[in-house]
Amino acid sequence: MLIDTHSHLYFDSFDEDRELVIQRAIENGLAAIITIGTDVETSKQAVALAEKYASVFAAVGIHPTDCADVNDDDFEAIRTLAQHEKVIAIGEVGLDYYHMRAEKEVQIATFNRQIKMAHELKLPLIIHNRDSHEDMYKVLSESEASDAGGVLHSFSGNTEFLNSILELDLHVSFTGNITFKKSDADELVKNAPLERLLL
Repeated sequence: MLIDTHSHLYFDSFDEDRELVIQRAIENGLAAIITIGTDVETSKQAVALAEKYASVFAAVGIHPTDCADVNDDDFEAIRTLAQHEKVIAIGEVGLDYYHMRAEKEVQIATFNRQIKMAHELKLPLIIHNRDSHEDMYKVLSESEASDAGGVLHSFSGNTEFLNSILELDLHVSFTGNITFKKSDADELVKNAPLERLLL
């Protein structure tokens, strides 16, 4: 049984054939598709798609590139959405020091608040990490994120960072980045135990 653990089916690039995309996925052996919000609006869209299609499930959260102006109402909206029966994770959340659309302190505070939410609602985390390995490990270890569980999506980093994430009992996924000509992820993929690897 295969599950697509990371999609964004609400992207407008799917507007013309979204239903056919989902249908083809199921016909070709996918048991389920998880579509993932990055802010309040897209999290609402993810939940709406999960309500419409039996094979679609949702994750809700505020992405680090979308957290510059986040407020209490946004967190409450995410919390409410997260209690929907077809929401299976808090995400996509984390840290992104490549785009830097929000200050580090804001990103860390937003991430920590959503980790706490995941603990309270007993949901795993879908985690975005870009160029933030040191702070990422610090936040994950200090917040005991492993108690919630989850995955570092589209994993990047070195073998040492991979091992530290595996020691926290978290999963990893490798996505399109392993196909890049300059990718050096081969050793990372080989060192990721199959039982901790998501598609």
